[in-house]
Amino acid sequence: MIPCKGGFVRFIVAPSRCLPFDPECQGCALASRIWRERLLSYVLCILAALLARPAQGQVDETLLTACISDSIVVRLASVLEDGPQGLIGGGIGPIARTPDGGLLVRFFDGPPLVRRFGPSGNYLGDIGAEGEGPGEYMRPAAIVVDAPRGEVLVSDSRQGRLITFGLDGSFKGQVLLPVQPFVRGLWRVGADQYLLNAGAGSADWVGRNLFLMRQAEVEATYDTSHGPFRRDWAHAGQRRIAVLKAQDGVVDFVSAHLREFRIDRFTGSDVPTQSLRMDLSWFEPWTRYGLPDPDWVPPPYVADVHRLSDEAVIVVTNRPRESWRDGVEYSEDGSKRIVDGSKTYEGIIHLVDLERQCVRAEGRVPLEIDAALEDGTLAGLRLDAVGRPSIEFWAIDVYPIGEDP
Repeated sequence: MIPCKGGFVRFIVAPSRCLPFDPECQGCALASRIWRERLLSYVLCILAALLARPAQGQVDETLLTACISDSIVVRLASVLEDGPQGLIGGGIGPIARTPDGGLLVRFFDGPPLVRRFGPSGNYLGDIGAEGEGPGEYMRPAAIVVDAPRGEVLVSDSRQGRLITFGLDGSFKGQVLLPVQPFVRGLWRVGADQYLLNAGAGSADWVGRNLFLMRQAEVEATYDTSHGPFRRDWAHAGQRRIAVLKAQDGVVDFVSAHLREFRIDRFTGSDVPTQSLRMDLSWFEPWTRYGLPDPDWVPPPYVADVHRLSDEAVIVVTNRPRESWRDGVEYSEDGSKRIVDGSKTYEGIIHLVDLERQCVRAEGRVPLEIDAALEDGTLAGLRLDAVGRPSIEFWAIDVYPIGEDP
């Protein structure tokens, strides 16, 4: 059995006849003139032709190489200690800086509220409230500060809303997003324009979970289904985005999936124009969380992506520590649950050169990183010896090798 022209398959038995639908075929014959075998051969040919076609959304991947030319220096910039009100919960959700240096953050433990802190760490109240009324949300999944407009955008994953507040927390309005819950993330592109990571709200958007939005209008969708087993991931979401530039109507951004070290670049196209992957011995495929399996280990994951320049990004992954068991709680059925990410993970930093398709520098942060703020500062939660939480902010500085920090 060998390939025919046009992607079909021909069965070599005798040089007497050709498949009737391949006029260029020579030396082909059907295995039998019995009509059932002829029909079977036709079916096999058609199936082979279909399988030979490139999968929709498929894009060639480039393996990242090492081109170490810089060094990464990380330093603890500041710490937000928990106060007597106990407002800092376990697990940082969406987090953003305000123009005056304050902080907006939602914690996974406790009520689903967006807490507002001043530049000195003082609690200023909440933005919005839990509920279903105007200016209320059920599950705030993303926070974006639009400094030029003096506004805060909060996406409600549960109700599919985009809610606008003033920097002082005042309610300004809301729109219903034409996507399926759950909304995973939101990134500002320009005036009234943003990228949204959410489930497809239309049959035409299957395999596409990135949307270019202007208020509640979808201006473009992006194919995230390429690669083996990734169509389900495209539906599930869990993207990390860094907008490189937006000029003359062309949006240039990179997308990374939580579950694998692969960077897809979209430059004025609805399919990736570049796909970069890095093989890491410790970045193993995910297993079910907390599975009662003696070989289970905490899964590594991509925490965030940050733009360094138009052709360079910082990719932050969380790698399980050798002593990861110190941060894990064991149940009677043998399942496991991470209770202290700062003891379970350490943040690993890679500086990726998109133009040269290589890694220019590597670094490490001694705790689990939850997010990269807009200025590149990395935020992570740490528990002290008695379980009191605090948020640590780590600054990243990049220097050419040989240049003093």
